[in-house]
Amino acid sequence: MFDYSDSDQSRDEEISLAEARRPYQINLNTDNNEFFKINNANKCIIKKKKRKNIFFELLIPRIFILIITIIYIFIIAITFYSVENENEIKEDKYLKELIEITKRNLMAQLHNISPQISIDKLYEETNKFSNKLLEIGWKRGIKRMSINSTKQLNNNNNNWSFINSFLFSISLISRIGYGHLVPMTLIGKQLVFPFAIFGIPLFILIINDLTKIFSIFFHWIYKILIKYLKGIKQQIIKLFQTNKNKENEKKLERLNNKKYQNNYYCSELKSTTPSLINKTIQKELLLNKKEELIIN
Repeated sequence: MFDYSDSDQSRDEEISLAEARRPYQINLNTDNNEFFKINNANKCIIKKKKRKNIFFELLIPRIFILIITIIYIFIIAITFYSVENENEIKEDKYLKELIEITKRNLMAQLHNISPQISIDKLYEETNKFSNKLLEIGWKRGIKRMSINSTKQLNNNNNNWSFINSFLFSISLISRIGYGHLVPMTLIGKQLVFPFAIFGIPLFILIINDLTKIFSIFFHWIYKILIKYLKGIKQQIIKLFQTNKNKENEKKLERLNNKKYQNNYYCSELKSTTPSLINKTIQKELLLNKKEELIIN
């Protein structure tokens, strides 16, 4: 009479769909503890991933920029050392030769002068030659050169050593100004400008990154200090609470002792009052009897 084939097929389809969805559904009969454990584990994994991302995003690019700038500073130092040091050595040799020649000429002229000339005249002549020597030194830009041979032996160190050239390269990038070092050759003067164009932006980037790193570092220290202060506050509050609890316990003990004493005295009074009442009643009865007898 009735065709149930369509309804059976639809039921079978519904059952198959329900079975297919079962693995993706949350089993509500599971314990809450397991569910919270899974959530905590997921949170820990997310935190670790965030820390790794912060490490890769913040530190690695800044370290890369710092390495590039250090390499760039070494390149500048090597170039100025190779260019200026050789020129300085040549100028030192040339100036030493000039000083020796002027010394010999001075001694020869003084020897040729007759003894009839006064001392003042000789003093003027020697001053003229010494001024010429000083002018040569000032023109060449070497203030440390001296006529005395002992000072010359002590001042054999060159200005353009590798350390000084390294410091000059840092001052060139940072725009601080190292001081007495200045390139004297044409190649050195021409190289200052291009090195500064590429070096100053790198130095500004490093300062920018350092400000970010310092801000993160100080923020981290600030958090640690706040946590430490909160812990100290909690400890102080606990100490006050324990002291208050002890005081309250002592007060309760005192009150309990007083209540015990009061109860004891009340019980004694209760035990003694009936005997007293009986005695008073007996006395009153005796007095009444005596009065009746007297009246009769």
